[in-house]
Amino acid sequence: MTTNYGEHAARIKEAHDRKLQRIRDRFTRKEITAELRDTLISRNTVDTRNQLTELRQAEQAERTNRRQTLERRLFAPNSSDGNDPATRAAAFRQARAEAAKFDEEGAIVAELRKAMRADDKLMAKALFERAHDVAQATDGKGLSRVIVAYLNEVEPHKTDDYRELQSMIGDEKSLSGRFAREATYLMPTPTEVDRYQDHRLPQLAADPRFADVQ
Repeated sequence: MTTNYGEHAARIKEAHDRKLQRIRDRFTRKEITAELRDTLISRNTVDTRNQLTELRQAEQAERTNRRQTLERRLFAPNSSDGNDPATRAAAFRQARAEAAKFDEEGAIVAELRKAMRADDKLMAKALFERAHDVAQATDGKGLSRVIVAYLNEVEPHKTDDYRELQSMIGDEKSLSGRFAREATYLMPTPTEVDRYQDHRLPQLAADPRFADVQ
């Protein structure tokens, strides 16, 4: 990921907290009423949540794009698999159909060895992709011999890409990882307005009587 979304979210929350404290100080000094205080706090909270939502969407978009890029690099045929794109695509579809017949690690390893001996790069890639898909469907159990053999002997330069993809998949599957990501973008309701339901905060924030008050 090129952006540290956690740090960005933390800065947004810190800006919220500083503004919240200024509003509280103004109320303590009796510069604003409780009603105006609640409007300003609601506005601050709503604005912050909107920023965090946009940031979360940006992270998800970057994560999705990065995963798709890695999957294309790892599993899509390229010029080294044949010069003519149309012929290459048709041959790879056929190789995928053949690879889809195998589910067991031993069978896929045997077919991979055959493909490697025949220098059939498309079939080897299709078996590598099949091993990856089956491993994901079985929570990563088995198929490691196929993946290791392919990366070691056919495309060793893609090992780092595969490790990154596996790390992303593991992070997405991890319950604690998902909770941690969600917590990054949560903005608690300040105590002054927690008596209101969340859907009421935008209404308070948009109170036309205080539209020009900062």
